[in-house]
Amino acid sequence: MSITQRLKRLFGTKIHESLTLTDLVTLLAEEPTSANRELFYQRLLFSKVGTRIPNPDGSIEAGTRATTADDNIAIPSSRDSDGNSYLLVFCNVPAMWAAFPHDTFAELDARIVLEMAQSHGVGVVVQNVLESKKPWVIVPKTDVADILAGRHSTNTVVVPPGHKVVVVHTQAIACLGQVESGVWVADLGSGAGLDDIVSGVRQLQDREQKARILWIIQPIVMEAPAIFDTVVSALDSVVRESRGILGHSVVMAHATDRHVPLMRRLRDIGLAVYHSGPHGECFVEVHKPEGIVVGMPGREFKD
Repeated sequence: MSITQRLKRLFGTKIHESLTLTDLVTLLAEEPTSANRELFYQRLLFSKVGTRIPNPDGSIEAGTRATTADDNIAIPSSRDSDGNSYLLVFCNVPAMWAAFPHDTFAELDARIVLEMAQSHGVGVVVQNVLESKKPWVIVPKTDVADILAGRHSTNTVVVPPGHKVVVVHTQAIACLGQVESGVWVADLGSGAGLDDIVSGVRQLQDREQKARILWIIQPIVMEAPAIFDTVVSALDSVVRESRGILGHSVVMAHATDRHVPLMRRLRDIGLAVYHSGPHGECFVEVHKPEGIVVGMPGREFKD
């Protein structure tokens, strides 16, 4: 059975809506068709990648941070037999962090890596080293510019006059904020800001004014069992305390079939649980002359 057939059995016929970048690396490495490469390029632009970095003295601590020139974090490179150069990155850093807890990894938007590759005139190699065959995909330098220019994007739409579309994606740093429709978005980031976010939501609860809270949980939290357990405990408490005042939903950004047990835990404490959209979209507002329509780009979790 090919990997495509296996994935269809897991996710159904519209597999491209559920596959992560890691899935697509494995799929394209095994079945290097034009269609699979197109799917990979579409997802790459909106994904995160990373690299293992030296940290002999333990000075680099876990968490989200803005890097500076003093950090001297470099992405390794390599040449092929024809002399072409490539930046080398991993496609599943949260899973690698869980598999190698004593190593240090840096994760960043793939767009940044593509921009680095373009500025240096090189390509990019994206690898999944956790698979037994260690599949990898080459992005030639000629394709890097096309990806950045959006030539592989399928999400271009025309917004009618008098309308505006606002799409909420994941944020690098945990944050709590209200969008124009009145929905409060609580993005947990790497999980480091959980206490501040929960405190902010409890303050909303104390106002005794009905509101809707959309929690966003990212892969880095899903792949760290201790952090995820803390998140579940905190959300369980908040949901029980705020019944009748706050409505709670959660988006599991880039969740896959193996995250179903985690999604089930959140649903069981009273949360409406959703997948993100195909490129990690978590929430959308459509502003029309007659008002604002809100929606969830991803499908609801149904077990």
